[in-house]
Amino acid sequence: MKKATEVYVSKRERLHVEIRNYTIQWSKLNKEVVLNAKLNKVSTVIAPLLNEIQDLFGVKDLRVISKAVFGKDLGRKELLKFMKSVCNENVC
Repeated sequence: MKKATEVYVSKRERLHVEIRNYTIQWSKLNKEVVLNAKLNKVSTVIAPLLNEIQDLFGVKDLRVISKAVFGKDLGRKELLKFMKSVCNENVC
């Protein structure tokens, strides 16, 4: 039982890292959309990202995606703020 739990936790941590990295990559590729997004239109802006994450990783729950990015669920608006900050870095 302990081994199974360790394997599950390890897989989940890897998945969270992959989702976080994908979110950063997606934000950079869609910089204009992200930077022009209004906080009252978050769902519309992040819907394509959520669909791609669901297709690639099998995760569609925004709470899980938010937890993967932040380490805890902070919601859609904080996710968009994070994506905007990624785009505002000099790397983008």
